[in-house]
Amino acid sequence: DGYNSWQYRKQASVNMMQEEMPTVMGCQEMLPDQIAFLLDAMPNYQAIGVGRDDGKEKGEFSPVLYKKDRFKLLDSGTFWISPTPEKVGVKGWDAALPRICSYVRLQDKQTKVKFWFFNLHMDHVGIEARREGAKLIIKQVLEMCGNEPAIVTGDFNVDQNNEAYHTMLQ
Repeated sequence: DGYNSWQYRKQASVNMMQEEMPTVMGCQEMLPDQIAFLLDAMPNYQAIGVGRDDGKEKGEFSPVLYKKDRFKLLDSGTFWISPTPEKVGVKGWDAALPRICSYVRLQDKQTKVKFWFFNLHMDHVGIEARREGAKLIIKQVLEMCGNEPAIVTGDFNVDQNNEAYHTMLQ
């Protein structure tokens, strides 16, 4: 809204990416046109993710962006932060909106190191949704990654005093 709208932030977003040059990063609340703008301005990146409402283009994305000249994509996907993570568009527990976690499994082309990167957006209203969502994220990461390293990023919609935060740390 107002000066926080995308039209005023999009060039600053590109400038930040060009200055910092992250090799992998997660974003939240992105729409298809915003992802397309970043990829057009930064063609050395690839974006992985889907819309939370239909598993395609509808609703906000929580995409993972990575430098495609640096990494080989080995696996990717999205699951819903709900009791049925494989079902598209489902709201979990007391959540106000469907919430997702997009992920990639990458291999560094130089070092051959493999790792996972998860990027999520927890609900802003549902206390139970955040609590149970944190448990689900941990379960999914442990089941999917085995002994490979994993990085989890996102908008958790909590501070460091929240139960969901402590669940993730433990």
